[in-house]
Amino acid sequence: MSTQNEDKKITLVIGWLILILIAVGIFWVGRWFFIYFASIQKEVQASIIAAVATILVSVFSVMTGKYLEKKRSVEQDLRERKIPLYLHFFEFTMNYLLKDRLSNEHKPREEDLVKDLIQFTTNLMIWGSDEVILQWGRYRSSLPSPDQSTNPNGTNIFELEKLLMLIRKDLGHKNKNLAPGDLLELFVNDIDSYKGKH
Repeated sequence: MSTQNEDKKITLVIGWLILILIAVGIFWVGRWFFIYFASIQKEVQASIIAAVATILVSVFSVMTGKYLEKKRSVEQDLRERKIPLYLHFFEFTMNYLLKDRLSNEHKPREEDLVKDLIQFTTNLMIWGSDEVILQWGRYRSSLPSPDQSTNPNGTNIFELEKLLMLIRKDLGHKNKNLAPGDLLELFVNDIDSYKGKH
């Protein structure tokens, strides 16, 4: 055990010595360059500054371009993963909410809905944005317990709409012209009776 501690101390000392040597080297090179630069003619100084500035701008432009390109590529890859996940969620949500309007042969089975829910939650933890994950938790918490058939205040339906809005935002939509209730109006007939209660 003591041998390991001694090895760690030696490694630490060597590391610090290397850092000090590098710092000293940078200082002396910088000092030499400054003295040399101060001794040359003004015209040459201006040329050197212009050349260095051009190189730095070029390097910065290339690095910025590469960074933005990589960022766009990652965002595009994430969006491609999210689209089927969110589309599936919209589909099984609509099937569940509108199941009373479907014929018996097209009504979703309870076990299928539970399976879809588990699959969505699992994939959401991997691919969903922070905002969507948080709102999904809030929506789940707002749902009525098994012994309650409905939520008397209609709160959970507006929590669902917030979730749908965040999903749209995560896919790139602005939602700037959509007010509370506008999405719900697409599939809830009596949504006006719930407005102002959430």
